[in-house]
Amino acid sequence: PRMASFVRNRILALKAMKQVKVGVDSAEMLLMTPQTVREKIYSLLDPGMPTWNERSAKGQTVVSIAIFIVIVVSVTSFCVESLPQYYDRRTVTLVYIEAACIIFFTTEFLLRIATVKSIRKFFKDPLNWIDLVSIIPWYFALLMAVSE
Repeated sequence: PRMASFVRNRILALKAMKQVKVGVDSAEMLLMTPQTVREKIYSLLDPGMPTWNERSAKGQTVVSIAIFIVIVVSVTSFCVESLPQYYDRRTVTLVYIEAACIIFFTTEFLLRIATVKSIRKFFKDPLNWIDLVSIIPWYFALLMAVSE
């Protein structure tokens, strides 16, 4: 009885907040709502996850914008590095920018792995493989530089 009351109150609260989407059963929506810290972190990192309140929607937006900015900085740094005046030498600033971007991407990737419900499903998504393949070369180059 207590659980049924909780579920009923939660569904009513979600309906009151107009968060119930068309085609999604209220009980299913309740089950999909992030409950643990792990689920909340994953929902912040995955823009495809539905948001359940204004605060989590803002959090997803902030994280998505931060990732987008780091991507733009990384691509810009890569393009600047390819200019003729930088062929023979890399500036310390560009090296630091590249390292900071890779560390950011690695942290985000590892957080998603640590908080995902199913590792198997995670690695079935080709976009996650693209993320992994884009990170690995930097660490490989770092390993080769250290071993010399």
